[in-house]
Amino acid sequence: MKKSRPILHYLFFIGGLVFVGWWLINKGKGIENLNITAQNITSAVQVSAFDGIIKNMLHPLSLLILQIMFIVVISRIIGLLFKRIGQPTVMGEILAGILIGPTLLGTVAPEFTNFLFAKESLPNLHLFSQFGIIFFMFVIGMELDTSLWRRSAFKAVTISHSSIALSFALGIFLSYSFIFKKFAPPGVSFMAFSLFLGISMSITAFPVLGRIVQERGLTRSPRGTLAITVAAVDDVTAWTLLAVIIAVIKAGSIQSALVTILLTFAHIIFMFYVVKPLMSRLGSVYTGREMLNKTVVATVFLVLLFSSIMTELIGIHAFFGAFLAGVIMPEGSNLKRIMIEKIEDLALVLLLPLFFVFTGLRTKIMLFGNPDMWNACLWVIIMAITGKFGGSAFTAKILGLNWKSSISLGVLMNTRGLMELVVLNIGYDMGVLSSEAFSVMVVMTLVTTFMAGPALSLVDKLIPEAKKVKRSEKHTILMAFGKPEMGRHLLRLSAILTGKERDHTNFISMHISPHYDILPSEAEVFEYESFKLVKQESAAMKIPVNTYFKASEDVSGEIINYSNTQVADMLIVGAAQPLFGQNILGGKIGRILEESQSDTLVFCDHGTRKIQNVLTVLDNAEERFLLNYVDLLKRNSNLSSDILDYTGEFAFSDSSPVRNVIASEDAGLFVDEYDFLNGYDLLLVSKDKWRQMVINYQLKPENLKPSILVISQGANVNRLLNTEYNAD
Repeated sequence: MKKSRPILHYLFFIGGLVFVGWWLINKGKGIENLNITAQNITSAVQVSAFDGIIKNMLHPLSLLILQIMFIVVISRIIGLLFKRIGQPTVMGEILAGILIGPTLLGTVAPEFTNFLFAKESLPNLHLFSQFGIIFFMFVIGMELDTSLWRRSAFKAVTISHSSIALSFALGIFLSYSFIFKKFAPPGVSFMAFSLFLGISMSITAFPVLGRIVQERGLTRSPRGTLAITVAAVDDVTAWTLLAVIIAVIKAGSIQSALVTILLTFAHIIFMFYVVKPLMSRLGSVYTGREMLNKTVVATVFLVLLFSSIMTELIGIHAFFGAFLAGVIMPEGSNLKRIMIEKIEDLALVLLLPLFFVFTGLRTKIMLFGNPDMWNACLWVIIMAITGKFGGSAFTAKILGLNWKSSISLGVLMNTRGLMELVVLNIGYDMGVLSSEAFSVMVVMTLVTTFMAGPALSLVDKLIPEAKKVKRSEKHTILMAFGKPEMGRHLLRLSAILTGKERDHTNFISMHISPHYDILPSEAEVFEYESFKLVKQESAAMKIPVNTYFKASEDVSGEIINYSNTQVADMLIVGAAQPLFGQNILGGKIGRILEESQSDTLVFCDHGTRKIQNVLTVLDNAEERFLLNYVDLLKRNSNLSSDILDYTGEFAFSDSSPVRNVIASEDAGLFVDEYDFLNGYDLLLVSKDKWRQMVINYQLKPENLKPSILVISQGANVNRLLNTEYNAD
């Protein structure tokens, strides 16, 4: 909650500022409950004591700034609330835009709405929102991974085109049955209306789908990969069809439409065969660079603007040109990644919420007082779900996928989100969709997108995975780390712990990124950088290592779940020193130690290059399991091991791995002087004893020379250990 307080402060400040301005204008006019516009206010401010402030506030630039501030704050707050309930942030922002419009704010405070969103100010807001969509479509084009198509082209194309064809047909059927007669604008032909309704039903929101796949950890799963591939094919196909439909509608005749289509294909060919090679050459220069100079950035923006203006002049909308400019950006270079980072914050945080609000101002939920609206909305939602969900799921099943993967794919393809709103606004601007039809389609967009998360959870609940992964005949060691350098240290420690069993052990290196909102395209970069050092060490040591990467808000939960699912023999977690300070094994590390079913080792490295002398601290009989780890270390490396006995009750046989036993009083006040511990390379201790040492002696790990290995015994049998030294 503390993190949300600054946002609330901004909201109250900006909301108060806007309200005061509105109140001042009302006060200056001396009239209550009057619809306020820029023109009639300007004529009345002469009698006000606040002439200068009011005139400045009514300036188009001042009003636009107030609008942007208000919209951004409201959108971010509602977006964050939606993220807390498991919905994509963008869906909260879309709903915020609708609530700011006549649906809520315009009904509750019409005077305030008329002031802040005066009709005279809407063209400026619309213009800025269009730039937001242009930048957004450019980013979507850059994120589109066309290489996915080659990996499962037949399935992806078949599933995508089946869902589009069925949705398109159902849209035309709805138009023919009753929607055209009741909701088509005057003068619009049946062909134009039905074609646009059909393509509107066929859209899948690639960005929202990608977010859902990533947040649920499905990025590397077969169903997640196929879903992203199908959505990518769907995106290109649907936008191509939309461009053709717009050309047909705008041209008015087949001959004019053919000219528009030919010009469109000529532009596509020019972009791919002339501009793309030039951009690829430019991208190759910046393959390994982290910065772009201003000339390169200007060139990229010029390509974006050139493609946008060409498609606008051709007559199919600037959005298509922006999308195409993103698609031709060079693969395998930092140019694309850096440009996404530069544009994304501006587009997604500042400009895109303006588009949502402009859409909200057009959406009139109050029209649903008419029974025909509810009837149309219900049928549109049913047909939309049938087309995308049914078309995708049943085609996937026919192609050999199991029911869980097929249904999950159908649920994901049924998300429409922002991409649908872009299409609907194009139709509204062209005059093809009436206010009623536009509002019905917006409600359908919200319903089909909101249902994706809960529907996937329901699928997972009703059709669970295999109850438990069969334990591998090989031993399994999971190594979870945050910083890449720690991954290298964990591999070295794992090599010591396995010794001769190395060839019979599965080594899995895990990195759960806390950057849970990273884009799918960025995830590959994060993953590469995370495991770069581990893979180098793996090659040097000739130890095969598998990797597991995921972006998640719940880092410790993902580690615990993966460890328990894999039935690991050991889970080794790399820890930063502060986690051993005031938290005392609390927070993320504490939760992993408590909930992991495997033996869990928390390693705090102090730069130890070679482990030769080990000190194990024993406090009670239950901690005798630590001797199994001493035995394992001694068995696999030439080291000496001492026991610090706090009870004086332990007796060891000659076969014990212990070199000698040191009574606690012989250690002296080592917690104050640390000299006693500085003769060792590694300190082995149970989690309970370490917690006690930190509390009682104020032990600070940064002052210790030896690295620290805190061990918690799990319920699963660790097959690497000699279990001779267990508690009596």
